[in-house]
Amino acid sequence: MTCHLAMLGATGAVMFSDSQGSDSESENHGNQKQFVGEDFLVGGAGHGWIVMRLLAELSDAQAKGNVDAARVEKFITDFMLNEVAAEARGSVDILVTTLGGVKRYTPGVFTKFGKPMAVGSIGSGATYIGRAQRRVHAARDSVALSARARRCVALRALRVRRCSTAVRALLAHASERRARSATSAIRARRAPTV
Repeated sequence: MTCHLAMLGATGAVMFSDSQGSDSESENHGNQKQFVGEDFLVGGAGHGWIVMRLLAELSDAQAKGNVDAARVEKFITDFMLNEVAAEARGSVDILVTTLGGVKRYTPGVFTKFGKPMAVGSIGSGATYIGRAQRRVHAARDSVALSARARRCVALRALRVRRCSTAVRALLAHASERRARSATSAIRARRAPTV
């Protein structure tokens, strides 16, 4: 299993990896499949021979001054096009991190890198990263929903309509079950008191 996680911050970037190079006949634990350039980071997941050859080519090119953050994407796409058989290109995923963002390249599907992101992940372990991100966003949405619902309850009757619209917009981002319980709680609080 390989998992690369790259994150871009205000002052720099970082890439983590947990990788084992394996094929149908062997396993190699601790094979990081990463390259640290002068001003960029590259991580590769998938077919070990292709990724390791790419990283060796990057090392040679950097030693000659032929690759940097501005040229690394073209270098990698040219390598995939010129050095890797078309039927093998789909067996790798590449993640490049520069101060311009984190970009993913899936050569079996696309001919160029995707749009820059603040966080990116590749490899068979990337699904775990995606699930963790969704849990964090769901928890954040839940906290925002709860705080907004509490503020809405405190509004005067004249402002209830505007509050309900805002709550409905927030509920659209929350799960259906939480949406029903939050709406029920708001209706219960709005019930006339005697």
